[in-house]
Amino acid sequence: MEDGHAWGHSTMDQLRVGEALVRLLKGWSLCDENDVCLKWPNDVYIRTAKGGMGKAGGVLFEAVSQGRKHRLVLGIGVNTKASYEGGFSGLAELGLNADAGALHSAVHAVVASLFESLIGVPSSTVDSVRIEAAVMHGFSTLGNPLYRGEELAVDGLDDGGALVLKGGEEAMDDPELLTWSIL
Repeated sequence: MEDGHAWGHSTMDQLRVGEALVRLLKGWSLCDENDVCLKWPNDVYIRTAKGGMGKAGGVLFEAVSQGRKHRLVLGIGVNTKASYEGGFSGLAELGLNADAGALHSAVHAVVASLFESLIGVPSSTVDSVRIEAAVMHGFSTLGNPLYRGEELAVDGLDDGGALVLKGGEEAMDDPELLTWSIL
């Protein structure tokens, strides 16, 4: 809590930032719809020159405590150049030569538009339909995730951003339990 505001976060917050980052990159580059996608819950993938998909960025919320002060820190990483070793990609694959300063300014503006609260200005609401569509697009581009070697059939997202599985009563909210078939 800082300045009297209580802050919490859910998987949906990571998805919200990740989806906005994907929209930013698509808008900057005017690339094909399938050249950039969101991998649930927090990674951004860009198509490489070889035609595969490589990790180009990610979003992470982390709780930080220092004495009695507690903060929620948002970290966003974006590769500007591609590194084919280890399956990584970068903005250069989209024909973007953005310097770190321009990228920082654009990402900062996007995040501010999502979370900033100003008196007299309507708050941004979570567009869960758009976020769910981005997650489902990621599955169609990267393949469905695997759980214990079995492909999951994902029906959508719950309010917190967890995966709603077809025919299942429980939502999946732990990405560490999943592997990805084509990555």
